[in-house]
Amino acid sequence: MHLIIFLIVLSSAACAGASPASSSKWHRLLHYRKTWQGFESDADGPRFFLSPKGKRDPQAELEETIRLFDSGELSDDHPICRFPLRYKWLNRELGTRWSADLSKCQAYGAFTEKLAARRASVVFSSNYLTNPSSAFGHTLLRLSRFENGNETELLDYGVNFGARADSTNPLAYLWNGFTGGFPGTFAATPYYYKIREYADLEFRDLWSYDLRLTPEEVSELVDHVWELSQTHFDYFYLKENCAFHVLGLINVVRPEHSLTERFALYTVPAETLRVLRDQRLIGEGKRRESTVSRLSRVSSQLPLAELRLAHAVAENPSRARELLGHIDSGKAARILDTAIEAYDYRHAREILREDPKTVKRKFPLLQARAMNPVITDLSGAAGPAVEDPAYGHAPLRLSSAYRSSYDGSSGVRLEVRPALHDLLDPEVGALQHGALEMGTLSLELRSKPGGPTAVMLDRLTILSARNYPPQSFWMKPLAWELEVGARDFQYVDCFNCPGAYLSGGAGASFLAGDFLGALLLTGELDVQSQFQDLYRLGAGPKFFLRYRFHQNLVAGLASRYQLNTYRPSSPFQDASWEHEAELRFQVSQNVSLFTRAAASEGPAVWRGVSEFGLRYFP
Repeated sequence: MHLIIFLIVLSSAACAGASPASSSKWHRLLHYRKTWQGFESDADGPRFFLSPKGKRDPQAELEETIRLFDSGELSDDHPICRFPLRYKWLNRELGTRWSADLSKCQAYGAFTEKLAARRASVVFSSNYLTNPSSAFGHTLLRLSRFENGNETELLDYGVNFGARADSTNPLAYLWNGFTGGFPGTFAATPYYYKIREYADLEFRDLWSYDLRLTPEEVSELVDHVWELSQTHFDYFYLKENCAFHVLGLINVVRPEHSLTERFALYTVPAETLRVLRDQRLIGEGKRRESTVSRLSRVSSQLPLAELRLAHAVAENPSRARELLGHIDSGKAARILDTAIEAYDYRHAREILREDPKTVKRKFPLLQARAMNPVITDLSGAAGPAVEDPAYGHAPLRLSSAYRSSYDGSSGVRLEVRPALHDLLDPEVGALQHGALEMGTLSLELRSKPGGPTAVMLDRLTILSARNYPPQSFWMKPLAWELEVGARDFQYVDCFNCPGAYLSGGAGASFLAGDFLGALLLTGELDVQSQFQDLYRLGAGPKFFLRYRFHQNLVAGLASRYQLNTYRPSSPFQDASWEHEAELRFQVSQNVSLFTRAAASEGPAVWRGVSEFGLRYFP
């Protein structure tokens, strides 16, 4: 039998010029990638392969697939019903070898009928620093049964890839997320659940991009989602994550595009949007506001007195008509619009659970608004400047700078930052009031006057996260920051003295026009061999200020005062100051010039550096 199958494959290959097993379509269907030893599939569930060798042998999987397609009666567990897209493609490649009645595949038929997809979109859920697993954003697919328009999104289905996390221990969660310890699976759920989860509960904007696929290609996409329900993928937070596997899905119907191959080390969801845009696979983005974004936009039209009244109405819905009885209909309509959004924001979790008491309490608000004859046009309301994430800068950034130090020494600093964004980077499509950086390595080639040149560690940042959300009438969020890594300590009187550090802080931030500022109480633990007892513990205030002169020119200033302790028996032995200022000019979408000055002052030690350099986003 195997000899007959081999001859069939060989004869079809002779006619077509190549074996189907070497086709890029077959490789995409099985999620094969090239390795040093041949091929290996990213899929890790054994039921995804019909051959015992199928995970690493495309030819063996093809031969076993043909053999099993030839055998047995059609039922839900038959390979043709489990892998309908493989069946349809192979049938075309082998000259209509089979004539299976797919209506006998009842589970598959019910799935495709439920989705009834004619159009597909990629959806990006904006970065959410409060949740570490979503700090880089999230990507999923949206399937619509109508070919045109967005008015049907509440009837659509979302196809989501996520980790099945079975641990509530944060350390175990991080370890398994980084090492592939969780199985990742695809699931198709009503899209409105995703809207409620991301936009209404986590307050994240949703950006939707129509995929430029034909209805036939969308049907292939649905077939492959069904096939992937047979398996799982080991979930790697940095690489084989939601965005990577959404690209893998799209690659199945468009095998000529190299999408997943572009992400060899790590996959940033927003970067996958830029890849799809560059390949002309997506249209322009359409934004669905989160509850917070919508509240901010609606509130921007109201003066303080009306905001206070909207707050009173939202807190006491049953008194809505009483509180607004003396106000003209136009103002009352705007106040009610804002109060409804504020109520949804205040009670997001209860509304998501469809809590009867919360829903009932909101009813007088809706009733008062329905009785108001004024139709408000909020489309032109001024809101926060939000840009399409598909047009943001690349996560990888390379920097080089000439550095001059206070002691007359000079050198060159080279830096590579794999991801993602700092507070002075171009803001188009990026975090507006935050920063998230991982794996930043900065090295300096420095020489003392008359001495040899040495390569020294300037800084290695494992993780740096800063969240400075502005205060508003409705929200008083906590500003915070966290950083862990190693750096050259400026307070130690020695040349080339790196050490480890862990710092963090919390406080308040504000936004006033083009100014973003933050005042925090910070703490830091330093570990270095030159310290007494090998460590230093410090705490003190920190001030940060950013000003955007215009879109291409931005300045930042940070200053921190710290009281330091080197051993428990002697608290606050000394104090230190740190100051840093930087001016950055964006020359083009990929290139920025910058000048920077930094100074630090400790007990009987003062150090300062200045530098001028270039930052490049490849």
